[in-house]
Amino acid sequence: LASSDFISSSLRDVCGINFPALIDINCRIDSKGEEKFLFGWHQDYWFSICSTQSVVVWIPVTALTPELGGLDLISNEHTGGRIFNTKKGELYKTYADAVLLDEDIPADKLTTINKLNLGDFLLFRFNTLHKSNVISSSVSSRFTIQLRFSDLNDREFIQNRYKPGMVTPTKIDYIERGKQIEHLGSDEV
Repeated sequence: LASSDFISSSLRDVCGINFPALIDINCRIDSKGEEKFLFGWHQDYWFSICSTQSVVVWIPVTALTPELGGLDLISNEHTGGRIFNTKKGELYKTYADAVLLDEDIPADKLTTINKLNLGDFLLFRFNTLHKSNVISSSVSSRFTIQLRFSDLNDREFIQNRYKPGMVTPTKIDYIERGKQIEHLGSDEV
């Protein structure tokens, strides 16, 4: 799936990724009653700091319906693609708790994606603000695959030595990078 001609041509034609590097594959099953595992408002860049221009290919394995939730997104047209302020999560249950949004968002600009046919997928950048929606169905779960790609020619990806960041209960590269930048001071950054 990740190396299919259709995904490759979509990355090239829609996202301008000419030399795709698959940096992460994530498979999720989200069900009613398991809301603690959902992601609140976030940007994938916080978790995988390889490049703000990296792309998520979000693929529902079955048709997506309103009962299966979906995603809320705020377009980069409204945010300018900026990286939002964050804070370290207080309690780490899952990596969704590691880095949390620490500012108000333009919620009046959100778009809800909760209807996709089998074979449809979403493409969005790592700097796109988004969140998971709750599943209301008690008989079906939301099965999705997220493929994350960077471009081997992307300057930021090259500067990050072609590797994504790590998030574990004891290590959060994005938070540590911010502390290093604060420690250096603005004259040295």
